[in-house]
Amino acid sequence: MNKLSFLIFCFIGLLLPGHGMAAKTLHAILVADTIHDIRYITWPDLFHWQKELRAITQHTKMILKERIFCGSEFNKETIKSYLKSLDVTKEDAVVFYFSGHGYRTAQKETPWPFITFEFYKPGLDIKWIKDIIWNKKPQFA
Repeated sequence: MNKLSFLIFCFIGLLLPGHGMAAKTLHAILVADTIHDIRYITWPDLFHWQKELRAITQHTKMILKERIFCGSEFNKETIKSYLKSLDVTKEDAVVFYFSGHGYRTAQKETPWPFITFEFYKPGLDIKWIKDIIWNKKPQFA
């Protein structure tokens, strides 16, 4: 287990002590740009995260609900729709991971960048993603 997995494991363990974690769900939303020039980097990122998430759920006894957006599903509207309909309980944990290009604009007032799907088209604000997930009130996000 690498350092990042260990930290996530520790946070989840601290948040869910003694609560019979077998019924808890770890929602993993993995988004990887596997269609543009960086796919040789994003494919290994995706496989690495899948491996680490399996290790985390094995150690925490959580149920892994993994959703991957890559290839033809790597598009803004598909991801937005999924996030809006994501069903999360207060005992669940949510991990959102993105591997790909992003950008910031001079007008952007928050520290969160935009995710790029198609060059020269508006991206998806990570702040929007964060807000959608937090508003579902998972125990960990």
